[in-house]
Amino acid sequence: MTAAWALDIKPTDKLVLLALADWANESDGGRCWPSIKKLCERSSLCERAVQSALNRLCDGDHIHRQMNAGKGTNYYVHPRIKCTPANAAPPHDMHLTPALNAPNTLGTVSKDKKATPPYPSAKAKPAFVLPDCISPDAWAGFLEMRKRKRANPTERAKQLIIDKLAKLSPDGSDCNAILDQSTEHGWTGVFKLKEEHNGQHGSMGRNDRPRGGVVFNAVRELYAEAVAAEEAEALTGIDGDNRGTGLALQSVARH
Repeated sequence: MTAAWALDIKPTDKLVLLALADWANESDGGRCWPSIKKLCERSSLCERAVQSALNRLCDGDHIHRQMNAGKGTNYYVHPRIKCTPANAAPPHDMHLTPALNAPNTLGTVSKDKKATPPYPSAKAKPAFVLPDCISPDAWAGFLEMRKRKRANPTERAKQLIIDKLAKLSPDGSDCNAILDQSTEHGWTGVFKLKEEHNGQHGSMGRNDRPRGGVVFNAVRELYAEAVAAEEAEALTGIDGDNRGTGLALQSVARH
C-alpha cells in the first residue's frame, strides 16, 4: 500500500491501484481477485475508466493479470518505484567524451570532397539582349508605353516580342518603325506596318474623310449641272427620255 502511494502516475490509475492494494495479500504475492464492479464502487470510477487504468497499470508493470476461465481474474500487485536493470543484463560500453581542445567537425566538409547541395541547382537563364537592328530609343519608348498601360512585359514576353519582330521584318529594316507604330497607337503588341497612303503609313482613317459641308457642296454642284443639262435639252427641242437628267444622275452616282 505504501509503495502505491509513492508512485507518480495518473490519479485514476492510482485510485485503481490503491483499491487493488487494499485487497492484495502480501503473503500470497500481492494476489487479489475483485470484480470490475467492485473496483468501480471502491474507486468511484466508471467501468471504462477502470478498464483503461488496469491496462495502463499492466503496461507500467505495476500489476499483472491472470485470467481464470469461469472464475474471474487474479491481480498481482507489485508497484515499481524504481526501474533497476536486471542482474543478468550485460554491461554497456562506455564512450569517452572528446577532449576539450578537439576541433568541432559538425557541419564541416573534407577538403578532398566537395559539398553537394541538397537540391540540384537550376540552370541559369540567358540574359535578355536587344538586337542591333532595334534602336534603344524605340525599344525604351515602347516599354514606357506598356508600363503606363500597366502591361509591363516580363523577360519571356520581351523575347516573344523580339521573335515576332523578326518575323514581321526579317531584314530588320522596319523593326523601329513597327515599335514606333505600336507606341503611337498605344498597342501592347507589334503588328505589320500599314500600307503607305499619300506618303503616310496606313489607309485614310475615318477622321480624314470629307464630312459635312464639303460633301453637301459637291452634291449641290452635281445637282445644278443636271438641272442645266435638262434645260438645255428642252431649249434644243429634244423630246424625251430625260437623257440629260439620266446622264447627270449617273455622274452623281459615280461621284
